[in-house]
Amino acid sequence: MEVFVIVSAVLLGACLGSFANVCIWRLPRPGLSPAAPARSRCPRCGARLAWFDNVPVASWCLLGGVCRRCGGRIAFRYTLVEVLTAALAAAIAAEFVLPAGGEWNPAWAAFLFWLAVAWGLLVAACIDLELMLLPDEIVLPLLAVAPWFFMLSDSPFGPGQDTLGGALLEAAAAALGGGLGLGPKAAAAATVLGGAAAGLLCGEWGRRRTAWESRGHFLWSGVSVYMFAAAAGAACAALAAAPHSAARFPGPAGFAALVGAGAGAGITGLIRVLGRRAFAQEAMGFGDVKLMALLGALAGPGGILWTLALASLLGAAIGAAKYVFTRERQLPFGPFLIAGAAAAVLGRRELGLFLEWYKNLLAMG
Repeated sequence: MEVFVIVSAVLLGACLGSFANVCIWRLPRPGLSPAAPARSRCPRCGARLAWFDNVPVASWCLLGGVCRRCGGRIAFRYTLVEVLTAALAAAIAAEFVLPAGGEWNPAWAAFLFWLAVAWGLLVAACIDLELMLLPDEIVLPLLAVAPWFFMLSDSPFGPGQDTLGGALLEAAAAALGGGLGLGPKAAAAATVLGGAAAGLLCGEWGRRRTAWESRGHFLWSGVSVYMFAAAAGAACAALAAAPHSAARFPGPAGFAALVGAGAGAGITGLIRVLGRRAFAQEAMGFGDVKLMALLGALAGPGGILWTLALASLLGAAIGAAKYVFTRERQLPFGPFLIAGAAAAVLGRRELGLFLEWYKNLLAMG
């Protein structure tokens, strides 16, 4: 059973990696979409690829990395993305599906959620590396879904591991005490109306932008913002109505996801504003603000602080090396934020031990 699960995850991941390559190429380019054109083409001669030339990993290896029609080189990046996605799918399956014995249970929801997150962040990182652009079509839907997933599942993996988020939930429940006397109907109305207002504002903002975004931005931004705002409203209404039941809803993981999203967007937005005033140019793009909101929802408020610290260190090191060899200063920050968030979520225990060691070192000094 274990071999079957891992092999199935690898095959699924390779197929998702092939679709990721489609999205990486088409999403940021006008006139293209993941669904149109229906068939992939050679990036050099434009010839349509037959199905047997589009098999993940295998086709590139059998063709020697060249187009069957024109002999032009096909970048290894496409195969690398497929291999990475396959490896991520296998690792996520080993974490969530294997402990369940392969049987259908709530662990499968966690597998599907984290697989979608890993796929989306890989696509976003690749687009940002190439074009210094973070696509709303990837970031905002994940941001909308993440708080709901953690509130309804209360998964211990991710923001549920964040001790700062748990402490903040306890503090909020204690501060509210007996609640605000908000009944369930009033709470539901506040949730729906608040989310609708946020979604409509975002949709109107998108309508004023470019032609493509005026058609599609409400779907990706307005609806996504509505879902996120509704999650925040539901959590606040539940806390106000019954603080004593906060451990069940929104739960430590859901509350940490919402606070982490707010902290990520707030910190990055502040850096963006201060950088613009201090240096008369943008220190961070608005795409980074939205990405940090998503990463905060995945890592929690404590994890987002580690994310920013680790991303800054890694970005500074690679940026300095790039400047030495190429004299170029521009560097996309999104991939470093994603790498920092991955380290913050997966290495939370190790980072905690490092922090304790550093505190003891300072105390000794």
